Amino acid sequence: MGQFQPYQHKSFCFNVTAGFEANGDRTGQVPCAVGKFGKYFKRWSCKKCPASYYSDEKGSVACKQCARSETSKSGGSFCRGCDPGFFLAVRVQVLPAAKPTATPTKVCQSCPGGYISSYGQNECRQCKQGYFSKGVNGTRCHGCERGTFGTADAQSLKSLGCKSCKKGRYSSALGATSEKDCNACPPGKYSNQVGNSANCFSCAAGKVQPQEGKTSCLIANDDQIILGSGSVAVSVPQGSFIDKSCDTASTKTCLPFLACPSGWIGTRPPTSKCNPCHAGMTSSNGSLSCRNCGKGKFNQIKGSSKCHNCQKNEFQDQELKKSVKCQVCPNGWEQKLSGQSFCKDLGYLKPSSCDENQYLNTTSIDPTLYSCVPCPVGG
Repeated sequence: MGQFQPYQHKSFCFNVTAGFEANGDRTGQVPCAVGKFGKYFKRWSCKKCPASYYSDEKGSVACKQCARSETSKSGGSFCRGCDPGFFLAVRVQVLPAAKPTATPTKVCQSCPGGYISSYGQNECRQCKQGYFSKGVNGTRCHGCERGTFGTADAQSLKSLGCKSCKKGRYSSALGATSEKDCNACPPGKYSNQVGNSANCFSCAAGKVQPQEGKTSCLIANDDQIILGSGSVAVSVPQGSFIDKSCDTASTKTCLPFLACPSGWIGTRPPTSKCNPCHAGMTSSNGSLSCRNCGKGKFNQIKGSSKCHNCQKNEFQDQELKKSVKCQVCPNGWEQKLSGQSFCKDLGYLKPSSCDENQYLNTTSIDPTLYSCVPCPVGG
């Protein structure tokens, strides 16, 4: 064992030198290859360096120990750190030697699920809540997707480590760490799905949601208008109309509803229009009904904002019906003022002053000279 003889017909052999081994036909010796060593006298062949040791020169009589943060495979000629996703662990094994002794050996082991490492690490790092490793041998922690949040530290899989935000909430952040990071949908918006990763949906036209964190919007009443981008429903006062040209979501200044003007009346419930009063009638601002023109007044147009005064020598003596015109004062009567409901008697003779066989003679320029005269024969 561990001997050679380069010459023929000899009765003895030479011992192999430390760091060498006999060649194949035992006629000579060759140095141990890199990754091997020949420490003991009379060894036949060189031995591989054990894991965590190395030999980077030929003819080594001993292996060198790897640095603290490095290791090597059996028969290694160099040391290196563990690959990403692994960590350096210490084991105990027996070194092959003349007198074996227990010695620690460093080996690269997989990082378990929920842990990661980069190159040359002695230990794995834990993925924090809101992140997961995608199984064993992880090289980085992946954040829970938008619309989800983390449930615990050291999670291996997304299905275990991340949970969807509830309906009525959303999250646009990666790696959210708790359910509190799921934002409640603001008033005027809703979300009817779990795991919503974007902003919530706006209430459709005619719908409102005054509260946060809701899964749907409410249908507004017929007499309501929607303000605040769907967050407020305001009841329109009776006698008003809704101005649909007013965009309450824009920055322009306008009023979403207005009182119906004079001469017009509101609908029940309020809509986007007012109805005009008939001729001979009018109304005040914000009215639900029209009224007849009062005594001494009239109008001839639909939707008139006011009734007009009767002119001088005219009158209008009722207010139970529509008044579209005034009457002229008859002969013997007058009215020097406008807007009156009667005419004044001038004290002149009138047709009614004459009996059935007389008629009123009005040929005189002076009304005081009017007289009742007998009717002509056959008249």
